[in-house]
Amino acid sequence: MYPFLYDIHHQNHSEDLAMWKNYAELHPDSILELGCGTGRILIPLLEKGYRIYGIDKDLHMLNFLSSRLKIGNFRQAPIFQANITNFILAREFSLVLLPCNTYSEFSKRERLSTLKCVNRQLKSDGVFIISMPNPIMLRELPVHSKPEFEEELFHPDDKTSIQVSSGWKRTKDRFIVDWYYEHQQKNGKKNIYHAQAKHTLTSLDEYRREIQDNNLQVERTYGDYSFSPFTPDSDVLILQIRHKKE
Repeated sequence: MYPFLYDIHHQNHSEDLAMWKNYAELHPDSILELGCGTGRILIPLLEKGYRIYGIDKDLHMLNFLSSRLKIGNFRQAPIFQANITNFILAREFSLVLLPCNTYSEFSKRERLSTLKCVNRQLKSDGVFIISMPNPIMLRELPVHSKPEFEEELFHPDDKTSIQVSSGWKRTKDRFIVDWYYEHQQKNGKKNIYHAQAKHTLTSLDEYRREIQDNNLQVERTYGDYSFSPFTPDSDVLILQIRHKKE
């Protein structure tokens, strides 16, 4: 996805930031964000003075993030280009974050590989937090939805309009979301960009088994960013994970 589109779209959705700041306050020693993208979460935590590392496989996203850090005169965060399903860093972390629905896009093989990496990098008393859509809710949505207008964005350079539409389709084991960005340029031309996310419909029980098989355990589940208990009607599924107790 184009970094500037990803950035302006996701900057409009900050309802989860208070939760990540709360976890950072509880575990401030060393923080790692997996899939840091353009810095929607990383930069606000930097602003709060936390020492946070970031990993993303997309070099274009990381270059965009580096530019934001320089323009804002932020203290440079250690950011690395790496696949979060296969990385090694020379330190352990008290808090590992995996936000923005990334985990639910992984295959089982990718999830297991990610868990092995996190198990290695997480301190013995550390906590790993995953946020993703509620798979129960996704299974109950209609099989198909045509693209509908979602919101209007404005280009960061010339403030021209970008109309965002989204639709979805559900298969046996995937929930596929399509976003369309229609950019009305000053010269009258339109550019249309497309982005897609493919979420697996993996159950909570299967997530738990995979996590336990990697010497980790789900300590708590939440259904929103205010730490309400998870229910089948929740919009999101948040997993709070620690090392297994001996």
